[in-house]
Amino acid sequence: KANVTEILNGHKGRVNCVQWAHRDDCGPETELVSGGSDNHLIVWELQNFKFAVSTQLEGHSGAVCAVTAIYKTVNLDEHQKLLIASAAADSSVRIWTKQGSVGQCVQTLMFGNGFMMDVALAQLPGSDAVILACGGDDSKIYLFVREDGQVS
Repeated sequence: KANVTEILNGHKGRVNCVQWAHRDDCGPETELVSGGSDNHLIVWELQNFKFAVSTQLEGHSGAVCAVTAIYKTVNLDEHQKLLIASAAADSSVRIWTKQGSVGQCVQTLMFGNGFMMDVALAQLPGSDAVILACGGDDSKIYLFVREDGQVS
């Protein structure tokens, strides 16, 4: 039997997508990313056994329809940052980073009149490279590699 344990309020419009931030070590998932028709993303973080707004990400000019998130180790130190990709109705995919409570858009990919229906991030085994896959309304899958902080 499923029970509602918590209701998260933060978006000013419909919530279109949610995604847990997955850890490579299969540790507990403590951050959740949501995207909405208010053009914003919210990163929710587990604090004192409850989820609270950690960071709000603003920049899309259309409803956010898909989001993905993974943790990425920063250089050789042990600090990890959250790497987020979001697709929106403004025909863009934005790449975001979040470390602590600070989030920022680090890159925007524009698809003209195209619309990306879904996005996925994955780190290549044995490499620092991250793959971004975008599924478009044109029946194509776009693959990008993120190295040295930029997707190409």
